[in-house]
Amino acid sequence: MSGADAQPRPTWSAASPRVTGSDGGGPRREAPGRWARLRGVGHTDAARLVRPDGHIGWRGPCPAAPSALTALVRGVLAAP
Repeated sequence: MSGADAQPRPTWSAASPRVTGSDGGGPRREAPGRWARLRGVGHTDAARLVRPDGHIGWRGPCPAAPSALTALVRGVLAAP
């Protein structure tokens, strides 16, 4: 789409804070930087792509270009 009907592209900065699983007391939010540290990405501007079978297909810094993210997702889902 273009013009007045165009929708804004989502950005990494627009993502919501990570909400973790529940321990019976409801969902909780991780402390800033804790999720990245525990998940082995080493920085807060990071992402992890997990396949439906639970395999971590990729982790690293968030791509700057939306096309790079698309390529990562396609690669992860196509991997055996």
